[in-house]
Amino acid sequence: MEVQVKFYGNYRRLFPTPEVKLEVGNQVTPFDVVCALCEQYGEKARAALLAEKEGKTRLQAGVRIAVGEEIIDCTSDLQQPLTSKVQHSHRPIEVFIFPPLMGGR
Repeated sequence: MEVQVKFYGNYRRLFPTPEVKLEVGNQVTPFDVVCALCEQYGEKARAALLAEKEGKTRLQAGVRIAVGEEIIDCTSDLQQPLTSKVQHSHRPIEVFIFPPLMGGR
């Protein structure tokens, strides 16, 4: 299955292009996608997206992910297969990775 990952905000600087395509298995989860990106793009990506806490690898605080048009609850939905979040089509599944939204004046 093909997944198209798009980066926003400061995450764009971590990768050579603002979007990349990954070839993944059918039961891949949003967390699997992030791990695959870190494996492919190295320590800078890993430091920005993942953290070790209590012996487990987790998303860094503030990392936001959307699959298709749905923002993922990063505390519970990270282990749900991507296919459960989108309608089946012949197009790649789109995953968006963006920093926390900030307000201000």
